[in-house]
Amino acid sequence: MKRSTILLSALVLAVSAGSAIAATEDLDVRRLTSSLDQLSADPALGGYAQAEQARAREAIGQMAQFKPKDKLHGHYLYIAERRVDIAKAMAQYQDAQVKSAQ
Repeated sequence: MKRSTILLSALVLAVSAGSAIAATEDLDVRRLTSSLDQLSADPALGGYAQAEQARAREAIGQMAQFKPKDKLHGHYLYIAERRVDIAKAMAQYQDAQVKSAQ
């Protein structure tokens, strides 16, 4: 009886650890996708930097192919974060250009 309880506990722990790893992977993707979605939905900035937004979404998709344990995940995470930052900066820059031209 005691042995079966230990085995069951180990199984539950293993399953929950696997779920935690999957949740961690989703956090980076969710965070970056949410940030990019906020930019797209912004009435003032959403229409600008469409190419940069597309590149950022592509980078997020590439990052999502790797698990956090994979060696390349950190690299693709860095690239995706920079692409999102570039999209925001370009949208703000283009908005400022339009406003200064008026």
